[in-house]
Amino acid sequence: MNPAVQVLLVAIVGGVFAQWLGRVARLPAIIPLLILGMLLGPEGPEWLQLMPRPSEAMPKALQAIVGLGVAVILFEGGLSLNMKDLRLAPVTVRNLVTLGALVSFIGGTLCAHYMAGFEWPISFLYGSLMIVTGPTVIGPLLKNVRVQRRVHTILLWEGILIDAVGAITAVVTLEVILREVGFFKATRGFLGALIFGPLIGAAGGWLLSKWLLWRRRTGRYDEELDPLLALAGALGLYGLSETWFHESGLGAVTCGGLVVANLLGREVEELRRFKGILTTLLISVLFMLLAANFRLDTLIPLWPMGFVAIAGLMVLVRPFGIWICTRGTPLNWREKIFLSWIGPRGIVAASIASLFALLLSAHGDPASGDKLVALTFSTILVTCMLNGFTAKPLARLLKLEVTRPDGLLIVGANDLALRVAGIFEMRGIPTLLVDTNPIMCARAREAGFQVAQGSALDEEFLETQDLTTVGRLLACTPSSHVNLQSCLQIAATHKLEASLAILGPFADDDTREQLSDAGVGLAFAQHADIAELTRLLRAGKGHVRSHRADAQGKIELKGKPFLPIAVNKDGWMDLYKSGSDFTPAVEVIGLEFEDLKDTLAPFQHLPAAETPSPVLRSDHQ
Repeated sequence: MNPAVQVLLVAIVGGVFAQWLGRVARLPAIIPLLILGMLLGPEGPEWLQLMPRPSEAMPKALQAIVGLGVAVILFEGGLSLNMKDLRLAPVTVRNLVTLGALVSFIGGTLCAHYMAGFEWPISFLYGSLMIVTGPTVIGPLLKNVRVQRRVHTILLWEGILIDAVGAITAVVTLEVILREVGFFKATRGFLGALIFGPLIGAAGGWLLSKWLLWRRRTGRYDEELDPLLALAGALGLYGLSETWFHESGLGAVTCGGLVVANLLGREVEELRRFKGILTTLLISVLFMLLAANFRLDTLIPLWPMGFVAIAGLMVLVRPFGIWICTRGTPLNWREKIFLSWIGPRGIVAASIASLFALLLSAHGDPASGDKLVALTFSTILVTCMLNGFTAKPLARLLKLEVTRPDGLLIVGANDLALRVAGIFEMRGIPTLLVDTNPIMCARAREAGFQVAQGSALDEEFLETQDLTTVGRLLACTPSSHVNLQSCLQIAATHKLEASLAILGPFADDDTREQLSDAGVGLAFAQHADIAELTRLLRAGKGHVRSHRADAQGKIELKGKPFLPIAVNKDGWMDLYKSGSDFTPAVEVIGLEFEDLKDTLAPFQHLPAAETPSPVLRSDHQ
């Protein structure tokens, strides 16, 4: 068999198998990928050596495969970023990809030189590689460990954005070390790549988004072809940016993916689904190739001081960088400790280190390349394994694990749904609105809400959404049947803690019986006419009001029709469940309607000073 074909076959089959092992063991996939790649490569047991050394089997193709693969991975990473989430910690993210990158560079360099005993040139290269973390390791880790939304956002944004910064820094550092360019020219090239790469990506992402939207509006959309067109567009951006500014391609594709994700509507979900599958395959293949290319005998000179350098990177450099970057921010000490510990390195560090080894060998210094690859791969293994095994216990110890996600999934994006989302978002509780109506989705986005355009009953569509913070469901469409099916299907599939449905005034007894049998409660009232509520809200006759229950659990409504939406008990917000009792001093938030006769209220409202509903009992009370 052709050696190159054999390498790719083993990498694909073995990589997918390693991904499956990672899912079963609930570990970042990079761990089984690296281990299996080494076992199946020329460094493994003789009876397991199924893969020739990639650098020898396809010496010229390996660099191209790695470079394009990383570009696609970072484009997919950009697609997963939501600008709305950035508002949770904008200063911290900005600091981490600027000041934090500098701290990692200097700290990694000092650890490699003074602890591992590396020469200064190789130490500088190692320091530049340690800037990156990466979505290939952060993403799976965050899926396995549900942490509070702010911490989740910081780690995700840092992992994606800092890859481009680290890659550009590393390449410029190598050029200076090899004396291919002078310091000032290298600095000019670094700033050019860092500035113009994202600008090219933003412009290209905007054009790509507008083109894809035009194809959909004019009926030219093709569900098989359009994702491929988006992929080709991303690679085109990478090539164009690299042609104009050396090593700016990664910044271009990352920023291009970010722009596409935040300009497209439903189409971005289909792109994410396609790119997610492709990225998983690429990660599998790349890690298998790089692990098989690794020489185990290069680890021997690292013991023990090389691992002391890795320890210094984890317990000194990373915590110092987090402390510097989070000074003056709202983050508490528990969040800072968790961020200080979580800093695994991934595919970008591995691929660039392998590339540097080939270039150093071509310049007559293979020993330095071997040292760099050995310390980089050791860092990847140690950080991924320690972070992978300890992240969940540490999050639980620091009380950052979201054992009971408080996020709210709302099926429907009508005016009532927007009011509900606004009430919860104002209290810092994340919401996700799902609707098939593009006009309603556009209005919700303009109002600043997170929206997914598609059918909540489409399981494949819902799987593409980030539901890590979602623990509750509200079915809020004008159709009682859709609300019923949403609760029956979504709550069971995604194991949501509570689900409530709104029933219209003409819902039949069978629908009510099915909801009762499924343990689904009625939201807000025994029935509500959403179409009429929408008309009243658009006419400005409904306003959000807050009432405080007295010592007897009653609230004074002064005769105005009031639709209770949520209750707040000691900081815990819950949806109002029709028929529940208030507890004393609970805050009740809802919609109060002006200039409306009781007999015309489009819902079964609360009479003045009556006792109705909820505080849903919870562990927080």
